[in-house]
Amino acid sequence: MRHIIGEFNYAIVREHLQTGLAGHLVQQEITLTDVENRPRIYSLVLVPDVEEQGQVQGVYGLITDISDIKHTEAALRQSQARNLAILSALPDLMLIINKDGIYQDSIRSSTMDVIPSGINPVGQSISDFLEPEQAAQKLSAIQRAIATGQVQVYEQALQVNHQLQYEEVRVVPYSEQAALLILRDITHRKRAEAALREGEERFRFAFDCAGLGMTIVGLDGRFLKLNQALCDIVGYTETELLSMTFLDVTYLDDLDKTLDVDYQLLDGKIRDYQIEKRYVHKRGHVIWVLLSVALVTDADRKPLYFIEQIQDISDRRAIEDIKTEFVSIGHLEKYKSC
Repeated sequence: MRHIIGEFNYAIVREHLQTGLAGHLVQQEITLTDVENRPRIYSLVLVPDVEEQGQVQGVYGLITDISDIKHTEAALRQSQARNLAILSALPDLMLIINKDGIYQDSIRSSTMDVIPSGINPVGQSISDFLEPEQAAQKLSAIQRAIATGQVQVYEQALQVNHQLQYEEVRVVPYSEQAALLILRDITHRKRAEAALREGEERFRFAFDCAGLGMTIVGLDGRFLKLNQALCDIVGYTETELLSMTFLDVTYLDDLDKTLDVDYQLLDGKIRDYQIEKRYVHKRGHVIWVLLSVALVTDADRKPLYFIEQIQDISDRRAIEDIKTEFVSIGHLEKYKSC
């Protein structure tokens, strides 16, 4: 055997050989070096050759190189461990359910579904855990996924521990008899969406019902959204204004100062501004307004649009003009008397 496996390898095998010569069957995995002195894994089987009198004459030996098999097994275990780690990190509950609604496997257990913690659902029906309407919806999606080979996605609301929970159900064809269900808790997302809708409704109510003119103006100057108060100030209908820009209603002499502060906003030099300027009414007369403007940006501070608030101050300006005129007349009369 030394001539076959070499002196070094023989030293490793010798102990097992002695066990075989003592009349014992040997089945071991050992590491030996090949002809290029690289370590390889072998399966060693030694069967004692026993005479009728019970004497051991020798052993029959079989050494099989199983390195590739062992490496494949190791890679498979590593892959399984990696997949298990990935599944464990996912917030989803994954179930395999057949077309009759019977749980076949639970890939990851969590409190996502209505299945009580610690309960193994395998072998039980979805009807054992869900309300009839929800069970029917889930079973229909499973059967449709199996029949069509297409992923089915829907959302549903469940009562879990006396609390309303929303989940997204993704039904993936798994075999001719079953589907993989991926259930994700979307309760936080649904609540955030509801809060966003509520906030948008409050903003829309405040926008539409404000006593002041309100408008959202695009970066190109076009009116994107406006309220009735602005229509009343300038005399145009909403439809007419939505086809116009703020330049169309700005008094020509006030155009430069308006553009100047708008450019400062876009350059980030100021956060907002308030100026008095003149609009031209649809009937042609001038209206004095107090204009308050802020720039809305995205998360990267990229400009999106302007929000503008317009207050009609024509009456106040008229009174100020009258006062100025009286003061001027007073000065003139005083000068004449001198």
